[in-house]
Amino acid sequence: MSNLFKLGFNTVFVNSLDAFTPQYWAMESIAILEENLVMGALVHRDFEEIIASSGNIVNTRKPATFTAKRKGVNDNVTTQNATATNVAVPLDQTIHVSFVIKDAEMSYSFKDLVAEYLYPAMFAEVKMLDQIVLGQMGRFYPNVVGYLGGMTSSNAHDTVVDASTKLNVLKAPMQQRRMIWTPNTQGLALKNELFVSAEKAGDGGLARRQAELGIVQNFANYGTQLAGEVTAANSNYVSGAINLAAGYDIGVTALTVDGFSAAIANGTWVSVNGDLHRVVSTTGGATPTVITIDSPGLRRAVADNAVVRVCTAAAINEASGYAAGYSGILTFDGATKPPIAGQLVAFGTSTTSAVYTIIECDSTTMVLDRPLEAALADDATVHFALPGYYNFAFHRNAIALVSRPLATPPAGAGVSSQVINFNNASVRVTITYDGLSQGLRITLDMLLGVQVLDQNLATLVLA
Repeated sequence: MSNLFKLGFNTVFVNSLDAFTPQYWAMESIAILEENLVMGALVHRDFEEIIASSGNIVNTRKPATFTAKRKGVNDNVTTQNATATNVAVPLDQTIHVSFVIKDAEMSYSFKDLVAEYLYPAMFAEVKMLDQIVLGQMGRFYPNVVGYLGGMTSSNAHDTVVDASTKLNVLKAPMQQRRMIWTPNTQGLALKNELFVSAEKAGDGGLARRQAELGIVQNFANYGTQLAGEVTAANSNYVSGAINLAAGYDIGVTALTVDGFSAAIANGTWVSVNGDLHRVVSTTGGATPTVITIDSPGLRRAVADNAVVRVCTAAAINEASGYAAGYSGILTFDGATKPPIAGQLVAFGTSTTSAVYTIIECDSTTMVLDRPLEAALADDATVHFALPGYYNFAFHRNAIALVSRPLATPPAGAGVSSQVINFNNASVRVTITYDGLSQGLRITLDMLLGVQVLDQNLATLVLA
């Protein structure tokens, strides 16, 4: 018998007989998921009702691109292949929340249990899912626009124009564009009349009525508390300055600097008057006098004495290192200030190494948006991003969120389990009795993978 159910948002009864029926828990769980999911609902979704396990590879499809042709009166039409490119997506992320309902609480109705346990549990799971998807923004660093600390209420609209221009240059489709704003950048935008004036925003006054950003420059705009807002309290950096009377034009990569008194590791994040880059190499050793940044070089001209901020590197603190594909907690040391969730991070000395986003952290540990793409040795350099606001502009097909149902335990295993599928998502609920804790253990979990479908369909937007 199949354990997969279609969900039509059935009525869930509140009597005690339903309180520990996994089907009802699963149905209510996926309803909560649908109600609260933001980022995960804005990207390409891929779901099939095929049982899968962690480590499976799914080939999702990058939509095909066609080219219009012209023909003469007597010419045949030109046939184009109606195929889409397969993109391999490993199902390498299982997110879960597990809790115990004590014996004394088992008399609660299902309605009470949902309010006290299920809703906060699923909210935590939805939050992590959105963090994982939004965390892919770091992978689009090569398409970065804007500059750190540069956004004000008066130029907020310019930020959207820059993002729109970048996607236009990259030939991204005009429709289904979205932009995610951090809380502070959303607040700045809401002070700009081009976002909230009904006749200028073109949204019929929606932004003014609901304090939303509405549709601006073909972007559907969304604010979220999960987007990265890095402050000076969360970034280890030192400051110097450009040391050239004539300053530098756009495109320059080798920059003469002064004011630095310690060596700068290759791969480090550096900002030049807010313009974000990574360090390719330096001259001067312990007293750097030239910093070479990654291509395409400066995106804005800078003057003499423009501020240059350089992150100070931390280091991986694990004797055996971490293998490629590791998805657990990473331990580090050497950071005098703790990072923050939503902060970008990179490893090693290459400017082409992967960029990740932190989704959980404290002063010595962190969890990333996805498993490691390459192994990390003990003492490998860790580069946390500089202070600023990190927003994300993208087309729906930039990123794929792939979900598959997990298998339920076999009958007779002493476990009650149910999987519910609805609208490109799947949630499994498993209920067992925990003798040690003297109560029912309820575990909610999802199997998923996230992958970039098209590098030219999104941009990291700094502010």
